[in-house]
Amino acid sequence: MVEVGPKAVYHYMFSYKGDRSMDPDLNSTLRGVAHASDLAYLFDIDFIDGDISEADQLTINRLTTMWTNFAKYGYVK
Repeated sequence: MVEVGPKAVYHYMFSYKGDRSMDPDLNSTLRGVAHASDLAYLFDIDFIDGDISEADQLTINRLTTMWTNFAKYGYVK
């Protein structure tokens, strides 16, 4: 990718497991958060009800700031 694509390649890993996180397959032996769990912290998801915990709100604020900065500057400030 570096040789033929953009000048920089970034690795993105989301590992926060909070109240809005989607549970991985219960039959799986894998641990951690499920694929696309970060979407619940970036977008207003209709099927997630209830109040947002303080820890989840902090994650929402941090994640949206990082994504916004990446879109604006091409990197996270």
